[in-house]
Amino acid sequence: MSLLQDLFINILNMSITASYVAIGVILVRLLLKKAPKIFSYILWIPVLFRLVCPFSFNSEFSFFNLINLNAKQGSGAYEFVPQNIGMIQTPTVRSAIGSIDSAANASLPQAIPVASVNPMQIWMAVFSLIWIFGVIALLIYSIVFYVKIKGKLQTATRVDGNVFETDAIGTAFVCGFIRPKIYVPANIGDANLSYIMEHERTHIRRKDYLIKPIAFLALIFHWFNPLMWLCFALMSRDMEMSCDESVLHRLGEGAKGGYSGSMLSLSVKRKALLAANPLAFGESHVKTRIKNVLNFKKPAFWVIMIAVVAVCSAMVAFTANPFKEVTISAEDKRKLADVVSEHYMKADPANKGTLKIYNIKKLAVVTWY
Repeated sequence: MSLLQDLFINILNMSITASYVAIGVILVRLLLKKAPKIFSYILWIPVLFRLVCPFSFNSEFSFFNLINLNAKQGSGAYEFVPQNIGMIQTPTVRSAIGSIDSAANASLPQAIPVASVNPMQIWMAVFSLIWIFGVIALLIYSIVFYVKIKGKLQTATRVDGNVFETDAIGTAFVCGFIRPKIYVPANIGDANLSYIMEHERTHIRRKDYLIKPIAFLALIFHWFNPLMWLCFALMSRDMEMSCDESVLHRLGEGAKGGYSGSMLSLSVKRKALLAANPLAFGESHVKTRIKNVLNFKKPAFWVIMIAVVAVCSAMVAFTANPFKEVTISAEDKRKLADVVSEHYMKADPANKGTLKIYNIKKLAVVTWY
């Protein structure tokens, strides 16, 4: 149980750290509203990094230098929730948001001296179990859903290469992790098929069929954080719109009408089973995507350059931790001053002036302050 609680606290601290990064990404994403959506899509990498990676590097350009976090800094995620919170007399969390800290800390049970078990230990055990049961439930749901989809695709017939056709589905999508295949509805029409195929092939070229499941797997472990569900939805929309723009960039702006029409026709035909799939491509945000397609224009060179600089800077800032500040207690400073004074007195025994010793002590203390 202790191992499970330690894992849960680590996940919780990583999730809170990722939440700060997510807020920063959302703000930068708003500034890049006119830039190609591929840049907004790339911006989600630091959030995924914070969700899955327990360590990071240090940099003066860290985003966390801009905010004063009252939390212990480790090698990766901040320690907003102490690892030994179940053993602390007065348990506290530190999110750097006063109102949240006050509300959370007021609700945390205090240790009872005569009790054999700290109430906070019991609560942490309960929270850990709820968390792991949620993870298991979502994993089972994902596996069962994937098996159902594979079952519906058993009747599909090969059209060409890795393209299969079946009347069991109402929309096109990519399925598979090692050798992904494209599945399209039967009798879709040659006009719509060309646009749809280009869209799905773009997903395969960019390895989106791997990126989205990895992102969803990270979401499963952080399912208790509502901000991460919002991030997954926004990331999915950026993925689709950047894919749409990539298709239009190759086919030309003259394809906007036919391309948006194919998206609309497939959205009407889509099946309920696929519509509920969190890993499906192109199943949501149809209205927003069509609007983005109709407004698509090839960006100017200066827009691309500004977006590249902004995204690269944001990637470093959101991924890096600030340098740790070395703090020395007043007692250690006094001990250091005594050592320095003693050294100088031994080096010059003839000069035992009290004023000199005082000046050396003062210099040492001032230097360390």
